[in-house]
Amino acid sequence: MKRYSFRLEDPFEEAFRSILRRELGRMVRSEKAVTAGYDMEALHRMRVSCRRLRAACGIFRSRLRKPVREFTAFVGRTGKALGRLRDLQLLDKDLRDFAAPGPDDLFRKLDGLLGEERARLAGYLADPGYGREKERYLALFSGGMSRWFRNDRGRSGILKLRYVFPGLILQCYQDMLAFQDLRDEAVVSPEVYHVLRIRTKTFRYAMEFANSAAGGVFRPLLRPVVRLQDLLGSLQDALTAGDRLRGLLERDPDGVFRTSPVSAYLTETRHRGRKFAAGVPPVYGRITNGVYSRKLLEILFTLMPDFV
Repeated sequence: MKRYSFRLEDPFEEAFRSILRRELGRMVRSEKAVTAGYDMEALHRMRVSCRRLRAACGIFRSRLRKPVREFTAFVGRTGKALGRLRDLQLLDKDLRDFAAPGPDDLFRKLDGLLGEERARLAGYLADPGYGREKERYLALFSGGMSRWFRNDRGRSGILKLRYVFPGLILQCYQDMLAFQDLRDEAVVSPEVYHVLRIRTKTFRYAMEFANSAAGGVFRPLLRPVVRLQDLLGSLQDALTAGDRLRGLLERDPDGVFRTSPVSAYLTETRHRGRKFAAGVPPVYGRITNGVYSRKLLEILFTLMPDFV
């Protein structure tokens, strides 16, 4: 469980700055291991921090002004650069586990593609433009960010976090309720699962951002959300591996990927995808039923004692 140092009585602005400062710092600390090229866990940590940074900017967007867009674009570019290598690493590991010992030509080809992708990512992280943006934001999040925040006329005093989080978390939950047709395979596409995965992560991160300050009250509600995110992540990994491999097959003049192990692996990813998809509706139902909704509302009201 991620922990942040702010309290419910703190100004919203300070909490937002604390989240950005922590996650950007965590991302930067993983750079050296990622640049070395072989630490999949460090790469994963960088991607998670990118997701949390983008999620924070999205969750708090109603309180933010235009300058945040430049930062989310920077984080988006970085996440995309990391994702290309991560997807290929997962495909390589999964295919080796499935097809080992497998054709030597196939794995040599994958090694070459991984080397190219590692070099591309190392070049991105070493680029002076990336370095300048990174240092600028590190300094900004340690100092003043006043022009990032809306200053509503007529508002007096400090806007405490306890009065901001309930509405934001409730909005994230409402966004989760728009997928009641998950049991109908005829209307559920990979794009639907992708959108649900994004909204699940956003709902999870919103509760995690608040959880430490709220004394851990969201922990029971987080468990099924984490389970749903894990299922959707496994489904996305299976779909991405299949798509990436089919793309390699289309650009394979030497026929290295046109082998029976690769064909069998593509079939396996389809079966795996259907299995993960079948597991989504029951877990989604645990999050969207009346019991869960009532518990969430009870917790949100306790954060605002003046309104109870």
